[in-house]
Order: sequence, then structure tokens, then C-alpha cells
Amino acid sequence: MKTRAFFAALCALFAGLSPVPASAVELVIEPDTLSPSSTVELRFDTPMVGKDRVGSVEQASPLVAAPAVKGEFRWTSSRSGQFRFTQPPSFATSYKFALRPGMKDVEGTAVEATDLGEFATEGLKVADEWRAYPYYSGDSAQRTPFYILQFNDRVNPAEIARQAYFVSKSSPARARHRPPGHGEGLQKAVPC
Repeated sequence: MKTRAFFAALCALFAGLSPVPASAVELVIEPDTLSPSSTVELRFDTPMVGKDRVGSVEQASPLVAAPAVKGEFRWTSSRSGQFRFTQPPSFATSYKFALRPGMKDVEGTAVEATDLGEFATEGLKVADEWRAYPYYSGDSAQRTPFYILQFNDRVNPAEIARQAYFVSKSSPARARHRPPGHGEGLQKAVPC
């Protein structure tokens, strides 16, 4: 009997505690590094639109970013939607996402405009590195490095080569652009 009374008192105690309030809005980005094909989903605790608007594109996206990004927001349910980039996000840039001020749910209750997090796009990346030693006689071994660089924007390789250089302990060396098909191992240029 005492055990039952103890558990009843314990349950009453826990029932009286207020739970930590959940965030009214959640932003989910897959993968964590932004790219033109990232899935950007916004989830709400309460219905934001009627079922008749599910599948429709929102005129003014509930998701805003600084710096601004171009895209469209489509409701996937009454409580969630996905943002799709119509232009790739800028290279090596960090974006702060927030809820558009003045948002209201279906009942007309204001939804707090909150910061939803900061996400970044990838910067310049060395995708592959190859070092050739074409001369193997004595001390005259000369190393010829070969690098493949990846960008998330379209770039003109010849223009990049004019601006890029490598620095060694002795002196800087200019980068050279080899068009697709020139050089060993480089058969085709593939845009990322």
C-alpha cells in the first residue's frame, strides 16, 4: 500500500513539472555543407497552411538567409516545406538562416522569428594530387606535381591559371592550365 502511494506521489510530482518547451521551428539541411542539391527543410510545431495549399509554392518564402539566396519554398505538408535553390549558393560562403518576421500559423498565432542556424558552402578543394618523378638518374630527380581542383561554381580554367601560383621555400611558381585531353591522367573536364 505504501509503495502505491509513493508511486502516485512521484507521478503527481512529475506531472506538475512543466516540460522544456520544444522549438516552434526546426531547420533541417542535408548534407550539413550547402550545395546546389542540398535538401533544405523547414518544420513547424503547428499547422502553418491549410491542406489546400500543400504542394504549392509560397510567394514569400518563410525561410530567409543572409546573404540572400535565390530559390523557391514549397509546402510539403501543413507543418513543413522544402526550399530549393534556383541558383547555386555562392562558393565558400557562410549563410545565416532565419524565419521570416511576421509569420503566423493557421490559427493566426504569431510564430516567433528565430535564427535557425548558420551553414556554409564548400571552398576550394584539392580533389586529387599526383606527383611524377620523370627523371630517375642521380640527384637530377625532378618532381612534377599535378593537382585537380574542384569548384562548386563554373570557372574558366585558363583564367584561374593566370591568377593562381604555388609557393615553395625557394620561389613562387605560376600554375599552368592544361585543356582536357592534354597530359597523362587528365582525359575529360567534368563540371561539379
